[in-house]
Amino acid sequence: RMFKPFYVLSVVRILRGEGSDSTRSQNYYKRSHFVAPEAKVLVVDDNLINLKVVSGLLKPYQIKVETALSGAEALEKIESRDFDLVFMDHMMPEMDGIEAFHRIRKKKGMYFKEVPIIALTANAVAGAREMFLVEGFQDFVAKPIELSVLERSLKSFLPEEKISLVEHHISVANPQNDGGAREW
Repeated sequence: RMFKPFYVLSVVRILRGEGSDSTRSQNYYKRSHFVAPEAKVLVVDDNLINLKVVSGLLKPYQIKVETALSGAEALEKIESRDFDLVFMDHMMPEMDGIEAFHRIRKKKGMYFKEVPIIALTANAVAGAREMFLVEGFQDFVAKPIELSVLERSLKSFLPEEKISLVEHHISVANPQNDGGAREW
C-alpha cells in the first residue's frame, strides 16, 4: 500500500506517540505487515522533531530505535553498538551525513564496511538518489517520508531473520466514522 500524500495529522499522531493510522478502508481486507522486534536502527538527524517523526514511523514495526543529533554523535553510538541499519540525514552542521558515512566506512572491521546506511534527506532534487548511491549509501529516503518507501527500505536492508510477517484482517464498521477501524 502507498501512504501518499504525507498528512500533517499523521505527523501529529506520531508526535503524540499514537503511531501511524493506516487501517482506514471502506471494505474488509487483509494486510500483510511485518515486525522486527530484535532489529536495532540508528536514526541520525540534527532536528529533534524529525527524529521523533522517524521514530514514530518505525514504532509499528517494533524496531529498537536509537537516535543521534549529529554525525559526531552517530560515530560515537555506532562504535559502541551493533545496529542493523542506519538512517543518516544529509544536511547537518559541522559534519554532514556524507562525511559521517565515509568516516563510518573507514573504521576498521567488516561491520563498519557492511552496515546498511540509508540517506535521509529533504533535499530530494533530481539526481539526489543517484548521488547518494554513487557515494556508497545503500538507499535513499526522501523527507517527508512515504511509508511505502520506508517499508521497502526496511524489508530490503534489515536482516531477514529479524523480520516476522504478521497478517492483519482489517474491517471498518462505519466508513464515515473514524473510530470504526478495528484490527484483529
